[in-house]
Amino acid sequence: MANSINWGKIYESTNWGVGVTSNTINWGKSYADIAETSIVPTLLATLEARSTYFENEAASSTLLTNLENIDL
Repeated sequence: MANSINWGKIYESTNWGVGVTSNTINWGKSYADIAETSIVPTLLATLEARSTYFENEAASSTLLTNLENIDL
């Protein structure tokens, strides 16, 4: 019988985020190589999709990365 629903298929993307690479019990470890460890690319893509003019991606990326890396 054909596997028409991709039963057991490893997903090509994940929304598990940083927890996949920083947890202590290896939860989601099989997805660590595809987990997005930074939200900056998602924020930039959303900004570009909602903007009429999307300029200076490098500076925006630097600013968002700096904000993301602030220790509170």
